[in-house]
Formats: sequence, C-alpha cells, structure tokens
Amino acid sequence: MTAQSILLKDGVIIEHGANDTLSHRTADILVDGQVITRIEPNISDAAADAKVVDCQNKLISPGMINTHQHTWQTQLKGRHANHVLMTYMITGNFAGSLYAPRDLELGQLCGALENIDAGTTTVVDHFQAIDSEDHFRAGADGLAKSGIRAVWCPAIVSRAKTWLPDFTLKEIQPSWFMPLFEEYLAKKKGDGRVLQGLAHDAVAAFPKEDFIKLIEDKRRLGVQLFTFHAVGKMYGADPITTLADYDLLAPDILLSHATNMTEEQMDKVVASGAKISCTPSTELHMGLGEITVFRDKLTNSCSLGIDCHSFVSGSILSEARQALGWERGQRNVKLLAAGELPEMASPPMYAAFNQATIQGARAVGMEDQIGSIAVGKKADLVIWDAMSPSMAPVARHDPIAALVMHSTIRDIDAVMVDGIFRKDNGKLLPAENPEGKMKEWSELAIDLMDSYESIQAECDKIDYGKAMGDMFKAWSSH
Repeated sequence: MTAQSILLKDGVIIEHGANDTLSHRTADILVDGQVITRIEPNISDAAADAKVVDCQNKLISPGMINTHQHTWQTQLKGRHANHVLMTYMITGNFAGSLYAPRDLELGQLCGALENIDAGTTTVVDHFQAIDSEDHFRAGADGLAKSGIRAVWCPAIVSRAKTWLPDFTLKEIQPSWFMPLFEEYLAKKKGDGRVLQGLAHDAVAAFPKEDFIKLIEDKRRLGVQLFTFHAVGKMYGADPITTLADYDLLAPDILLSHATNMTEEQMDKVVASGAKISCTPSTELHMGLGEITVFRDKLTNSCSLGIDCHSFVSGSILSEARQALGWERGQRNVKLLAAGELPEMASPPMYAAFNQATIQGARAVGMEDQIGSIAVGKKADLVIWDAMSPSMAPVARHDPIAALVMHSTIRDIDAVMVDGIFRKDNGKLLPAENPEGKMKEWSELAIDLMDSYESIQAECDKIDYGKAMGDMFKAWSSH
C-alpha cells in the first residue's frame, strides 16, 4: 500500500498544547504521504487527486500508543480470566514453544490488527516466543504485514524445551539469536514502520560485565529502546536495582509494570529519564501490585500498555479508564477515611488521555513524530463517530470526556497509520496473511481459529499442575 494525499474535512481535532494541555477545534487536516502538512479551516487548494474525507460530526484524535504487549498471544485468548501471574507464566508465557512459525506470524498479525481496530497505531511488542530462527522471522513479518507502527523487541528469555514427561528449559540465549537480531536491526521492516528494540527477561543470569557490554553495544548499533519486566523482588524480577547499580538507567529504558518499587527506586527512575509502561488490568487482576501510572512523582514517567490481550481486550482507552477509576477510588477512600468528602475527581480525566497518547510517544522516544496531532508529525490518526449512541451529545459538549469516559471500539470510524487507512467505515481493511495473500478480517479469523485449534490440541496434552512444579525447579537451577 502507498500513502497518498488525503484531506480530512471539517473534523473536530483534539490537539496538545504547552504542558500537554488539550484543546479542540473544527478544522481540516491535509496529509501528504506519511506526514501531516497542514491543519487549518477550509483548505481548498489541496492537490487535485487528493482523497477528500468528510469528517463532519467526527472527532479526530492522535492514534493511541500501547507501550507493552505480547502480541503473539492472540491464540491464547480466554484461558487467563482467573489466572494470577504464576499461573499465567506456565499456561501463557511459555506457550510460544507450542506455536509453529506460521501460528506465530498469524498471532502477531491478528494481535496487531486488534490494536488497530481499537484505535492503537503504535505498539511496543515484547516478543518472547522465539523458539527458532523461523519463529524470530515470523515475529517481525506479522507486525510488518499488519500496517501498525511498532517497536519490535525480541527477548532474551527462558523458553520451554520440553513439556512431557517433564517441563524443562532451553538455554537462555541461543548462539543464533544475536547475529539474527543484528541482521534484522539493519533491515527496513514494514516500510520503516517497524523499529527494533531489545527485551531482556534474564538479567540475573548475566554476569555484570557481559550485561553492561550487551546494552552498550546495542546502543551503539541504534536499538530504539530496551524493555524489562519489573515487578519487584517477591517475583524475582528486579531489574531496576541492577540497571541503577550498573549506571544503565536512561531515557531508552522502558520498564513494564514497575510495581512494588521503593521510594529510592522511584527517584532513580525519574532522575534517569527512564520510562514505565503501566498495564492496569493485568497488574490489578494478576496480583502484580499497585499500579503506578498516577503516582505523583511518576506521572511524567508513565505510559499505558495492554500486556496480555490473551487476558483483556486490546483497547488502550479501556486501560486508561481502568487506571483512572482505580486511582480516583484510592484517593477518595483515603479522604473518606479521614472524614473528608472529595471536592473534585482526581486525577483529571485529561491526564488519562495524555497517558494513552503523548506519554506513550515519549516512552518510545518518538515524541517528535507521534502522540499528538501537529504539522510535521506522522499521520497516525483515529476518526471517531460523534453521533453514535455512546458519543452523542457528549462529543459536542466535551470531546476529550467523550473519548476517555464514553467511547467504545464501535465508535471508531477509521484508523490511519503512516498516512494509510487500515480501518475505514468501521471495518478493518484487508491485510496480508502468512502466505502473502490479501485477506479480509473474516477470512483471517478463520485462519486464526484453525491455528487456535492446533495449539489447543497440544495444550490439552499437558499436565499443567506438574509443569508448574517443574517450572519452579527449572528456575531454581538456572
């Protein structure tokens, strides 16, 4: 697909100003290629062949930014509804070894399309399902074919070697991983939409000198960001202390969850410019600890992610709403316990919108390109139906409240990524399947169901109770 000149006429545009203040106005947006070139009322001199889109009774927002997801887990949806983190680890995290490369590409593709359908235009993909070189390649290909903008982060991680009769682990970093990682780092993936980061889930397994050298070498090669799961010592994942002790905390570090932090750790994260991806649904439901996104000292460090769309829907605005409600509830409970009545809901709802947009752009080091609507930025845009049952009349009274408090995925009329519509008239547009054929979503869904059935057949052979015990034994010996 090739971007063209597109003129969005008479939409209500949500814009960011100084200090992330939000405003709205009715105007036109001219997109040339991948970039927004003009924002003003009544543009009448666009190119003669420009596609004109009537946006009357529509809101136009920046695309949402999802800063933490395991996109490959699409086929695992439904199994984690009552799971906590340790149950998820054995039934979800290690399940990538049950995928064939085609399953993996399809999971990446369909998971990315779910993001687009929900108004997300950029995703940070924490990609652990790397069972072979072909699995590695499939991870990049699925994202590239979807049309989404991504920071793809192949992971250094423990992976399942066998499930029967015993669950065992493979070596953490196979010999082929880093040469292939660097080969793909040099590739232009998805017409440049897919950048490359590095995920690291085995910090404790690396000697200090080796770990420092790894990060410094990859920084020199131009890796976009480095991402780590950080859920505190009780879960054995405390990379914040290690990164701080090794003097590696920096703006290109993205910490997923960052729950159970000490005050000292918070101060070090803020001082370094490192960023946090808060995933409210999984953190609250799976027992990861209190969410951090609206902690006073961390607000400017945080963004929002989905984490496991195998557990929860792929809507970043739903996560923003979840985080906002939880934080308001916590603050109100404290006031009531002190015999005081709340005077105003806090934090304000505009803060949740910013976490879903411009704060996500900062977290991925792309604030100058995405996260807000401005001339010169990438044309990553969402067009919303302001006259739907959930949006009328709130979209006229307060467009930001309409999006944060009232909108649903059904209200999304169109999604543009890099100047190309990937959803239009409320429907996902065709995407390329693993065999290189353009398919409608309804056809991809059939492929996805077939893939789910084959993976589930392998899952049905596993005694997960025994496998969990084996997992803990394997971890203790690694």
